[in-house]
Amino acid sequence: MPTRPRTLTLTGDRPGAAMAALGSAAVVAGGLVAAVSGPLALTRGSWAAAYLVLVCGVGQLAMAGARLLAPAVAAGPTDPPTAQARSARRGWQQLVTWNLANALVIAGTLAAPRVSPWIVDIGGLGCVAAVVLAWLQARTLPRGFSSGAYRALLALLAVSIPVGLLLTHLRSVR
Repeated sequence: MPTRPRTLTLTGDRPGAAMAALGSAAVVAGGLVAAVSGPLALTRGSWAAAYLVLVCGVGQLAMAGARLLAPAVAAGPTDPPTAQARSARRGWQQLVTWNLANALVIAGTLAAPRVSPWIVDIGGLGCVAAVVLAWLQARTLPRGFSSGAYRALLALLAVSIPVGLLLTHLRSVR
């Protein structure tokens, strides 16, 4: 019996589609910030551009891909409409938490040094919460290289958050 080629199908997950749009917008915004950083002599412009592209944009695009290309509901004993509603609710929570948290990290980094660590800490906690929501959703992914790579990206984000918070506090005491 010949094997059929695998095809990717989009799930129609609305939070995933919104994450893809916002992630793409963050990548574009990061490019624009990079373009004006030099001419406007923005002291933290290169950091903001990199953060927008790599964390806000690429991180969110990966989260969107996991939602859009994965099965909408894991096979199990739960009622599919209830599981779909729970998945969508978590998706919206993840989207809002991720974007608000990253906005706080950026605002805190660009704010006055005495205030910024606390704003960045609150944003960092929000990022952790969003990564936890993404990890919960990742449990429904089928095993394979792409889901392993996605989990590795989530782990990298989870490890980088406390490092970023520590660097913010070290910078603020100077």
